[in-house]
Amino acid sequence: MVMRRFGFVLFSVVVLMTACSPARKSEFALAWDTYAARFYDQGRIIDTGNNNVSHSEGQGYGMLFAVAADDKARFDELWQWTATTLQRADKLFSWRYTPCPQQDRTCVDDPNNASDGDLLIAWALIKAADKWQEPVYRKSAMAILEAVRATMVVAKHPYVLLLPGENGFIYPNGDVQVNLSYWVFPALNAAADATGDETWDDLAVSGISLIQQSNNQWSLTPDWLRVTDDGISLDGVVNPEFGFNACRIPLQLGWQNIDKQVAKPFLDYWSDPAAPATKNLLTGAVAEYPLTPGMKAASAATAQLYDESVKGDNAAGVFTLNDELDYYSASLIMLSRLAIQEGNRHGS
Repeated sequence: MVMRRFGFVLFSVVVLMTACSPARKSEFALAWDTYAARFYDQGRIIDTGNNNVSHSEGQGYGMLFAVAADDKARFDELWQWTATTLQRADKLFSWRYTPCPQQDRTCVDDPNNASDGDLLIAWALIKAADKWQEPVYRKSAMAILEAVRATMVVAKHPYVLLLPGENGFIYPNGDVQVNLSYWVFPALNAAADATGDETWDDLAVSGISLIQQSNNQWSLTPDWLRVTDDGISLDGVVNPEFGFNACRIPLQLGWQNIDKQVAKPFLDYWSDPAAPATKNLLTGAVAEYPLTPGMKAASAATAQLYDESVKGDNAAGVFTLNDELDYYSASLIMLSRLAIQEGNRHGS
């Protein structure tokens, strides 16, 4: 009887200790802690490569990372800061906050929005609503998506296009300048599922078509593209390079399991170990420096998403954060980790 009681007590202690032990953090959560230690400050993500500004893109990335890391406390702080400081009356977000003594929304020095930031924030809110069973997040996401659909989506036959921002991207003759890295395909898929609106699917189809046309015409897709009545052009665009924006395109294709043939030109370009970071698609001029750490992570993750036999070489540090990285490279590394964690891997 004594032995039985002792055994029961010992079992109870073990169960209690197990219940009270903190859950072991995932590798992604540990990486998020490292990222947050460098770039997170009281609800805002700091772009260390651009005068310590904060922007809607960074807030969206931070919110996505916090959800994936199951960090509700930081998520709520990020969303509160974003809603209070960047969100406009129309539910879209001013894209840039430059630190100033007031430390409030008066520090916003460019009220134009950036549609990738709007989509990322809405997507993160949808994920948060599902993970933590908080309907208020979904309500906020739906308001943002409705504003994007109403304000940022334009038809230019035969395409449905996503304006990069509300102002400055429609030419006087009706041509439209787009940034195809703003087509965050898994976010568009989430928007379609959440709203039941086929507009998001139409956007995705148009984006894929424009990527394919760009790759056929210039072997790669530029950061910025002009869509005309006659096709596509690089005339007068912000930047005709395949570079710091467009490097996200193949990662986002793989994340959403889009046909490998669409991503193949990027994989081919990156297969050269000496591939330069950028290439001007008008002149052929290339950067005099190699891929940045963030670009290397995007390249490795894209290869892994499209071919299970290719493994991300984390032993060489390609997915590892360190103190030398700026905001953008660190964010690309975190995005690459998240894409691998969530994406559907496939071969041909």
